[in-house]
Amino acid sequence: MRLTGESILCLASHDWDYLWQRHQELMWRLAQEGNRVLYVDALGVRTPGLRDWRRLLGRLGKGGQQLIRGVRQSASNVYVYSPLVLPFLDFSWAAQVNDWWLRFSMRRILERLGFGDLIIWVYLPTPMVVNLVDGLQRKLLVYDCVDAQIYNPRGTVLGLRAAERRLLEEADLVFTTSNSLYERAAVYNANVHLVPAGVNLERFPKFSDSKGRCPADLAVIPQPRICYFGQIDDRLDQGLIARVAQAVPGSALVLLGPIRTDISALLQISNVHWLGAKPHVELASYLAGMDVLIMPYQLNDYSKAIYPAKLHECLAMGKPLVATDLPEVRPFHHVVRIARDADEFLRHILEALTEDDQGVRAQRRRVAEANSWSSRYEMIAEKLMRCLGRRSRALGMADRSGIESHAGA
Repeated sequence: MRLTGESILCLASHDWDYLWQRHQELMWRLAQEGNRVLYVDALGVRTPGLRDWRRLLGRLGKGGQQLIRGVRQSASNVYVYSPLVLPFLDFSWAAQVNDWWLRFSMRRILERLGFGDLIIWVYLPTPMVVNLVDGLQRKLLVYDCVDAQIYNPRGTVLGLRAAERRLLEEADLVFTTSNSLYERAAVYNANVHLVPAGVNLERFPKFSDSKGRCPADLAVIPQPRICYFGQIDDRLDQGLIARVAQAVPGSALVLLGPIRTDISALLQISNVHWLGAKPHVELASYLAGMDVLIMPYQLNDYSKAIYPAKLHECLAMGKPLVATDLPEVRPFHHVVRIARDADEFLRHILEALTEDDQGVRAQRRRVAEANSWSSRYEMIAEKLMRCLGRRSRALGMADRSGIESHAGA
């Protein structure tokens, strides 16, 4: 059986046009199965500060365009909405305005698109999102918990902890990406399932098939190339990255991804090269030109709950991968070089640069193939269908009970 014919409202924690991750992958797959998806871009996790002004201006511009042109269709059965909301999330007057506006605009959009009974799929557990969920009729509430937002290093909106607890208690189905998130969610909900990030193998072909022409902006950078790709934000250990760039002779350190924090000091190092964010469909062509891939995360309460979305994308390429000691990466110690401190991180990189073992590369690929998004999606769809089936049976029993009670009267 396939999960099809459903209307899904996805309240995301990042925008559809941002880095392609779990949010887009799952919604795209649900849409391809014949379900209709309204993907709502991130509503914000905190009141922005001065360093957020560029992103805030971009959000205002996108929201203004949305008011003019309305919801846009981004893929087959996928509609994207970028709400324009007041950014002062910690002020009660702004919260009231936002609550009213979101409920009004969402109902109008859902009606215009002809969406039926909703599966509401939540990524962002803020008070604004929970209030919106409460104001909409639904057949199912799913919370896909991908981050420990309560420990977000840049801060969060007031009331997030209570809002997330309420979401966990009310959700019909909860998915988590890491063991620590699972353990926390299971305290409040009996229907929690651990489903980590996967890899779209079609976009990351076997390393033997990925040797094509090197992208022009990468080709001018000399080898060996050490690469981090993904969001460049406060989770990264910039001191460690700088040390790698300065300590590995003749190397180039390549950064791929959008910048969400100040990395001006890093960019002053002569062999650090930032090439911007790359479309997900082009990412494999860049990674094929790298010699070592790195995941230099800081270790704190936020990062310890991370199951890196890029983990299996790295392994699919067969390239040596060096990572800091994240709990969710430890089970992959046989295919990932894991460092407990900066010295060990540097030592692993030097070892990786001399690696010439096709067997190890093939082993990494096999691990990635065992963690594909296709298999992850099948698990999620099965849990959804089972949950929908239980709800349908419960409603049927309630209807029969009502009929019998009426007949007895």
